[in-house]
Amino acid sequence: MAGHQRDQDTGRARRLNGLWFAHHFALWQNIHDTFTYHDGIFVRWLLNTLLYVVLGAGGATFLSILGGYALAKFTFPGKRAIFAVVIGAVAVPGTALAVPTFLMFSKMGLTDTPWAVIIPSLVSPFGLYLMWVFATEAIPVELLEAARIDGAGEIRTFFQVSLPLLAPGVVTVLLFTTVATWNNYFLPLIMIKNPDWYP
Repeated sequence: MAGHQRDQDTGRARRLNGLWFAHHFALWQNIHDTFTYHDGIFVRWLLNTLLYVVLGAGGATFLSILGGYALAKFTFPGKRAIFAVVIGAVAVPGTALAVPTFLMFSKMGLTDTPWAVIIPSLVSPFGLYLMWVFATEAIPVELLEAARIDGAGEIRTFFQVSLPLLAPGVVTVLLFTTVATWNNYFLPLIMIKNPDWYP
């Protein structure tokens, strides 16, 4: 009897196409179950993810733009040391820093808050390095000198002259940081106990 049942299941599995839906179509029921799970907690998690992405990835992109531009276009002592630190930070996976970050944030009393996810997301060594390399090639030094001769200050030169030229690099860094923040499940798992703040 068990053998006959097994043969029926095997035959049924052979008839189904693995690249298509089963005979019982339950997409709408699955969507309903997802959005009504625990009184709609999935919507809260989705909004949390958007919060982490907007503040974390947006902030990381902004800091990468500022840092990359400064490192590319200004000369100051310790620039080579900063370059070595950035390259070293790119080589370190984020998961290796999760436990030390948790210990540091627990000492500061920031665990189990959204800041425990947002603040670490603001650091993007790869984004900084990418903007550094891109700003070095995308913005001619002569253009900056012309803007300064015309009387533009550094802030105005950055926002009106340099930033439009950095647009392709900005979009690239924003995409990288958005994907990294959206897919970062390990850090919230360590930092957050309250399910209301889960991504």
